[in-house]
Amino acid sequence: MFASNARPIATLALGLVLVTTLVVGWVAHSIFPGLPWAAAFALGAIISPPDAIAASAVTQRLRVPRRVVVILEGESLLNDASGLVAYRVALGVAAGQHFSVSAAVSPFAIIATEEQLLRNSFGAFVILAVTIAVQLIWVFPAAWIPRLLSAKLRERDPTPPVGPLLLIGWTGMRGVVSLAAAMALPSDFPFRNLILFVVFVVILGTLVVQGLSLPWLVRKLKLSGLGPSTSQQELYARLAMLAASNLNLDQRQSQGVGANEIEYLRSHFRAQADSWLMRLELDDESILESQSPVCHKAFTGVLTAQRHRLHELVRQSIIEETLV
Repeated sequence: MFASNARPIATLALGLVLVTTLVVGWVAHSIFPGLPWAAAFALGAIISPPDAIAASAVTQRLRVPRRVVVILEGESLLNDASGLVAYRVALGVAAGQHFSVSAAVSPFAIIATEEQLLRNSFGAFVILAVTIAVQLIWVFPAAWIPRLLSAKLRERDPTPPVGPLLLIGWTGMRGVVSLAAAMALPSDFPFRNLILFVVFVVILGTLVVQGLSLPWLVRKLKLSGLGPSTSQQELYARLAMLAASNLNLDQRQSQGVGANEIEYLRSHFRAQADSWLMRLELDDESILESQSPVCHKAFTGVLTAQRHRLHELVRQSIIEETLV
């Protein structure tokens, strides 16, 4: 599941986090007078990782295409780590340490016056808009450019429609990781109160603007209901297991396993499939008690083939891992 979508996940979890850190840091340094570059990039690193779990919870409920959910969940596994690495580097530079690429890669307040409050509020909303815009813009060249450069990639994985890309670009809500990183800033960190204020505005703003509008966007893009429900995934998985069992039995018959045992097991798995469709359960052990050791061995081998087929479905992002 993760491996088959490694490239889009990496462009979001690594590329997008780095670009967001740099762009937000540059904007923050330009907006707020006296804000050091290191503190500006620390702010960018703090708000760079989106809270993809919140987005995937919404998209799963609305049954958007399965691959969109997989990419968002995969991104959530990496973006927090990459954002915190950038945050650690910026923190060290602000504390007077020299920047080191090897050190960065290896671990892979109160606003004083009311004009000041207005100025900081304006700056925070600008950074909120920039944060949303960076992710929204990033997903399109990240999806298009690799396919323009590689005919094999275009053939193997055609360019996705605009709708799913737009949905991924809009799911940039910030959450607990950004808040925890901001609160962890040392008390003497430059412009700490300002950074806390901006981070709070970005978190609240993305949750309200993007979080509340996400269901509407899914329906507007006509992506709701395209993903399979849990029961549909389970049914598909069970029928795929039946097909795997029949294929395995064909192989065993060609290897000399008796026709009686093969036919008995075929009947068993057909009956099992019927019970799945009717949401019934069969006692596998009781119906096999009177069968020969050859039949038992073939039965165990078929179950192994079924398990392999299930794991293939998970790796292909056809069903969720929780069903296995």
